[in-house]
Amino acid sequence: MIVGKVMTEKDLRRYLFADYDKLVRPVKDPSNGIVVYTSITPMAITKLDEVNQILVMDSWMLMKWKDDYLTWEPKEFNNITVLRIPHSEVWKPDLSIYTSTPDDSLFPTSNTRALIYSDGTVMWVPSFTIKNRCPRQKKQEMSYYDCNIRIGSWTYSADLMDIQLYTPEVRRVFNYRNGIINYVVIELLHDNSSR
Repeated sequence: MIVGKVMTEKDLRRYLFADYDKLVRPVKDPSNGIVVYTSITPMAITKLDEVNQILVMDSWMLMKWKDDYLTWEPKEFNNITVLRIPHSEVWKPDLSIYTSTPDDSLFPTSNTRALIYSDGTVMWVPSFTIKNRCPRQKKQEMSYYDCNIRIGSWTYSADLMDIQLYTPEVRRVFNYRNGIINYVVIELLHDNSSR
């Protein structure tokens, strides 16, 4: 660092990414696991296939983790505490939806930016469409679909990537009036086992 120079986001980005490798887990000790916090916010049901029992839903997904290699002292960089960069420049967890239809199990990419905080916390909130299997249930005189969305890492075991719900409970009920269907219940589950 140059004494007396005002450090900018450009300087910070150069500092952080000079020797960064986005293809490996961002832990300095390879025996350490990385905790990934996640949650899904359903925005809208776009389709409910009653015959095949598949729900199509537009959503936001929050993913948050610590990257050991993306830390800095804000006072050394003009008190910058957060850097916004294209998500393609950082390591991201390989989360997938285990309960989705086969053509949609991995999360698609999104043009949203990732936020990197000075303590190494990375937060990425992409939008995507989920196609999830939702079995039809019958309760008294009412039919509904029970959608359990199961999320897990595609390649990492639980000791290398520990997936935790960002909020302790995600439960959302949609009123979807199409014939005799009155509502859809969506619950988010996580799976710490590897595929």
